Amino acid sequence: MNNNNSMYMNLGTGSVDTMENWEADSVNFCTEETSAKDQLKSLVEVVLDADGGWVEV
Repeated sequence: MNNNNSMYMNLGTGSVDTMENWEADSVNFCTEETSAKDQLKSLVEVVLDADGGWVEV
C-alpha cells in the first residue's frame, strides 16, 4: 500500500485522514511544545478491521 492510499491516525485525538491531508493541515499542529514536523512523525498508519474500527498496521 502506498502513502497516497494509506490512512493515518493522530492517537491524541483519534482523527484519521490521508497523509496528504495531514500535511496540508500541518500548520495547525504547531504548539509551543511541538513542531508540525514532530506531530506528523507521531501519526500511525491504520486500516479498518472487520468491525469497522481503526487498527494500527
